[in-house]
Amino acid sequence: PAHTAPPAAINRVGWSIPSNPYLRTPYAEPVESRVDTIKAGLKHVWDGHVKTSYGSDETRPTAGTGNNRWGTICMTILDTLDTLWIAGMNDEFNEASEWVETKLDFHADAHGGVSTFETTIRALGGLVSAYELSGREGLLRLAEDLGDGLLPAFNTRTGVAQPHVNFFRGGGW
Repeated sequence: PAHTAPPAAINRVGWSIPSNPYLRTPYAEPVESRVDTIKAGLKHVWDGHVKTSYGSDETRPTAGTGNNRWGTICMTILDTLDTLWIAGMNDEFNEASEWVETKLDFHADAHGGVSTFETTIRALGGLVSAYELSGREGLLRLAEDLGDGLLPAFNTRTGVAQPHVNFFRGGGW
């Protein structure tokens, strides 16, 4: 059944950081400065992914391209949605969410086999987390569809999942 409660409010990173003398770098740099540095690093990496390999599973930074070794399911986007939200990168979150809601189809033949574990924790976990944080119904629908696609992996004599699965068709190996 779908989760019907509204998403819980969270305290985003950097909104209200309590003063604590122990939360300093060895260089006595304030926590706020470290948060800004981390957010700048995230923005840099995300912008690089968007520029070189948006829609691919992973970025190959030295090649300046992407690869699809996780089943051609846009793994980096799915895995990063909740991080974009928590970091307050609203434009990037909304753009990425819109992209997966309109372009990602787990029924496409291009996906082939996927790692049950990686797809569950990174893709399904990313979608569920992003939905819980944002309340975007399209992300919940994708999560439900992906979960249904993974179910054949658990259709085993013991109930222990196959390590790999073809979405909706089974055939774990």
